[in-house]
Amino acid sequence: GIRDRLVAVTDLTNLWWGEFSSISKLSNCKLENHLLNKQLKLWTPNGGIVSSYEELKKMMKAGRWRLKDPWMMGGTGQWRISLEMLEQDSLRIGIQKRLQKGPLLLEQSLEVKRVIGTTFSITDNNIEKLFSVENYLNSQGNFIGGKLTETPEQIQNELMTVVNSWKAKGARGILEIDSFELVNATYYPCVEVNHRKTMGWFIWNLSLRFGPGSMLINNENGIQLNPKNSLMKASWLKG
Repeated sequence: GIRDRLVAVTDLTNLWWGEFSSISKLSNCKLENHLLNKQLKLWTPNGGIVSSYEELKKMMKAGRWRLKDPWMMGGTGQWRISLEMLEQDSLRIGIQKRLQKGPLLLEQSLEVKRVIGTTFSITDNNIEKLFSVENYLNSQGNFIGGKLTETPEQIQNELMTVVNSWKAKGARGILEIDSFELVNATYYPCVEVNHRKTMGWFIWNLSLRFGPGSMLINNENGIQLNPKNSLMKASWLKG
């Protein structure tokens, strides 16, 4: 059988998702992504970058909003808020404390139909679109699986505009862009950028190996991809 083994991380360790770099740190930042969307005149939700609690209250209107940490991912590091909720002392104190460390991104909540991740390979001479994946998320916005899908025609030009912009800034290697398809049949083309391999990379490779299907987290159906006693079980459901 396979025995568990701890391997020490060294300077020679190859990280499967890619190497950290100054350009990857920049491109992965939600604040930088928001600024680039504005610069490229791409659609973004109502909101903006907030540096103080007063600025936050001034920017918000009625309805539901999300206050996002620049670096957290997978639905973590977010406050789901409304103007009424800002009257709560505990929430106000928590947000004020976090804002002391740096600005946050405020976005009006959206009615999302699908989350699509499109992955590109960037070299000095070329940009190649590799694949798109539809990500399955739970109610908290955490990743629970996905499958390969067609890249929506409506956002292909916008995606290439974003990739070209990061290439011009020095990005090379794998770059993935998350997009939202909204229930009103419109798109938020560039929600965030991941300058690294993502779970979509796994799904693409599993599709190449097993054929069409979906990768599922903590689901008992399909082909088990890791030991049954794993903390996070993964399986491949054909079809």
